[in-house]
Amino acid sequence: MPNIYNALVVKGRDTIGQQINVTCERSSRGATLGRIFNVLGEPVDNLGPVDTSTTSPIHRPAPAFIQLETKLSIFETGIK
Repeated sequence: MPNIYNALVVKGRDTIGQQINVTCERSSRGATLGRIFNVLGEPVDNLGPVDTSTTSPIHRPAPAFIQLETKLSIFETGIK
């Protein structure tokens, strides 16, 4: 794990074999509004398992156009 504010470059290949690089930066966590999860949906905030019976797949259909809100609102993610 790199030090805080240092980059980590992940090298790999895409689905057709071309080389790709993904650059990530580690930062301090700070204050968040909720739980913190990794990209696999696993909690990484040392608060134990998530107590819920509702889950959703990451590959699911988009909501219908009429279900979308048209008013301005702040999208709070906890990510700085």
